[in-house]
Amino acid sequence: MKNLQKHDYYEIFFKIRKEFKNHNEANYTNVLSTNDTVLRNVALYLAENYVEAHIRCSADDCSDYCKYLNKWLNEKKAIYTSNGTCELHENLWKTYIEELWKKLESDKDKEWCKRNDHETKLTFPDDKLSNTCKNTESVDFSHMCESENVVNTMAQCPSSTFPPQISTASSTFGYVLFAFLAIGIFLLNCSPLKIWLNTLVGKKKIMRDYMNESENEEIDTNTTRDRNTSENRRMRMVYHSMEN
Repeated sequence: MKNLQKHDYYEIFFKIRKEFKNHNEANYTNVLSTNDTVLRNVALYLAENYVEAHIRCSADDCSDYCKYLNKWLNEKKAIYTSNGTCELHENLWKTYIEELWKKLESDKDKEWCKRNDHETKLTFPDDKLSNTCKNTESVDFSHMCESENVVNTMAQCPSSTFPPQISTASSTFGYVLFAFLAIGIFLLNCSPLKIWLNTLVGKKKIMRDYMNESENEEIDTNTTRDRNTSENRRMRMVYHSMEN
């Protein structure tokens, strides 16, 4: 077997995979029960690379396979944890990835590759860190319950569920409506319009009273006429009775 060069190790470890035959091994730390895509993918790739490297290596080149396997994983760790600066990601990495390495190691007959992450201890520029890097509690990490297939999310809800455009439009509409009401009240209290309305209401009241009075007079007149007619009728009846 020929001695491998650096680019050969790169082709072995730094490649895009479409199959993960060792997915059971990748889930030794239950990382596949989380919804953290990066951790899940790193675990899947680590299991494939670790098993493949162990199968490929011989007594002469196992140390080289181990060296480049560590380099590959250290790059992933540096990206995920910002060289260990982000405390939350650092803890998650230890829980799901570093522990996975230990479990993969215990699967083999002998320890053929020791974990070495010293190169990830380099400092990371503060001005390149995100605002959430110092978080100690997760804001976007959740864990799925395997038995119930539900997600216990720890994500923080946004402060508002409505976009700012809707809020601005509502405020503008409220100001316009208030202005119209204020102008209407002013016109009613401080203009001839109020006098005209009062006059109109007064005229209607006078006409209503007049109509009620006329109706009452008509009723009284009809009642008097009916009473007189009835009395005249009785007088005629009495008169005719006397003649007979």
